[in-house]
Amino acid sequence: HYAAEAHASRTIHYPRGKVTGGSSAVNGTIALRGDPDDFEEWTARGLPEWSFDEVLPWYRMLEDDPMGSAVSPEFHGLGGPMPLRRVGHTRWQPFHAAFHAACVSAGYPALDDLNGPDSTGVGEFARNKVDGVRMSTALTYLAAARGRPNLTIRPAALVDRVVIQHGRAVGIEIVDGDRRDRIEGGR
Repeated sequence: HYAAEAHASRTIHYPRGKVTGGSSAVNGTIALRGDPDDFEEWTARGLPEWSFDEVLPWYRMLEDDPMGSAVSPEFHGLGGPMPLRRVGHTRWQPFHAAFHAACVSAGYPALDDLNGPDSTGVGEFARNKVDGVRMSTALTYLAAARGRPNLTIRPAALVDRVVIQHGRAVGIEIVDGDRRDRIEGGR
């Protein structure tokens, strides 16, 4: 039930994933990182732990990106729980090849890695889709953890609020039917 305001006179439906795995279960399977300049803006606003250099190891740790690693090993990981794949230029549909050629002829640089730090241009994006199956958070992270004794899945619960104490997130408040609970984080 969300809408995004594209501009003052136009709103568009903005679906969210209210399923186990969240919005990773309903997105377009496009795996694009945040822009490094956005992270630097957060650093300038007083969040040094959110700089691109601080976040990059976490991106690398979550990825299993063979093609990205081949192009830019310093920016991509292998063996992480989130498989990222690219189709490869030789398997593009004619439309995609024509679009790419048109962009290059219009002066946009051709890129092999849209998740690299200097990724302004045109190229193929990584997808978290393998053999036609969407690799949601539920399949990649949760499937491996389902047997843990310290894991409880509450599929009808809605996170209502992040609890902040002394400038630090310490837990969440959830609504589950008529019940409201507070779940504390580890310290």
